[in-house]
Amino acid sequence: MNIKIPTLQTARLIMSPLPPDRAEDVLDFYRRNQAFFKPWEPERDQEYLTVEGQRRVLEKAWEAMENGSGFLFWMQHGPDNTLVGCVNFFNVIREAFQSCLLGYKTDQAHKTSDARILAIG
Repeated sequence: MNIKIPTLQTARLIMSPLPPDRAEDVLDFYRRNQAFFKPWEPERDQEYLTVEGQRRVLEKAWEAMENGSGFLFWMQHGPDNTLVGCVNFFNVIREAFQSCLLGYKTDQAHKTSDARILAIG
């Protein structure tokens, strides 16, 4: 399946898939928010919180986008495009009744901002 994956942009937020070479940025996001996410995150093995572990996550996200089964968009904010969250459309079903599941995470520092509303809208 050849899908054009858009980058969505507002005055305050950019949402786009991230290539595997942004794994360090994703790891930084998870490390900053590890205690904050703990009540909602499943237990993960040690490798998850490594650059290589996040590179694999991003590679799998690209594979899912290419085959149309999932779409992971990262929310980026500010002049340096700091990662402040992600929105994940997964378990995409493309039959008579098209549907998917939606998950999202927001950086603890942005939990009261409008980033989630802008992203999910």
